[in-house]
Amino acid sequence: MSLVFALAADLSREITGIYRERLENEFRAADEACSGYLVNKLGKAEGIDAFSLFTGSEVRAYKYASPELVAHWADMGRLTRASFEAQYLASRGEELAIIERNY
Repeated sequence: MSLVFALAADLSREITGIYRERLENEFRAADEACSGYLVNKLGKAEGIDAFSLFTGSEVRAYKYASPELVAHWADMGRLTRASFEAQYLASRGEELAIIERNY
């Protein structure tokens, strides 16, 4: 197996687990802050799952988010996978370089 592929696969699994945990925490915080009102009328009519608003595209999220959730995101931000990966890699840059050298 390629060193690059092995490192990327391991890192992807690690990031996915940590990201999922962060999303679940953000979902619980939003649910509490919005008193359970996360999906708007259109979203409810279409059977949209509230958690999917945290993982889907921004356009879809804002299309189906309740006004309470939109306000919550305005205050707290909406964490995307891309921004989480960037933050994670930036925080572990030097450590990852050391790991790569030892693979």
